[in-house]
Amino acid sequence: MTHQGLSDSSTNATTNSTTNQALPNDADALHQLGLAYFREGAIDRACEQLDQALHAAPQRADFWEHRGLLAALSGERIAAEAYYYRALSISGGSASLHRNLADCLKLPVGSTRRVGTI
Repeated sequence: MTHQGLSDSSTNATTNSTTNQALPNDADALHQLGLAYFREGAIDRACEQLDQALHAAPQRADFWEHRGLLAALSGERIAAEAYYYRALSISGGSASLHRNLADCLKLPVGSTRRVGTI
């Protein structure tokens, strides 16, 4: 299964850490920093940044979806499902959100199996 939604870019977390310090409540900057940490394999740091972005902009369905992706990839099926449903409640969902939720629902509860790559 392949999750969709976290695009690749040339931004890296080291460069973006300066952005995080300068704009601690800029939801888009926090989101991008989280994605950069993910691409570098720093899942815990990525989750922290996305959680901060969600705190700053809880109405952003794409942030909830991306947080769900990280939870699913970490084997946290119940948390991932909750993040996906929150995204759906905000936006009605994109094709990638519906697919990611469907993939998540196929996992057994408590699964630690990785479900794909972003």
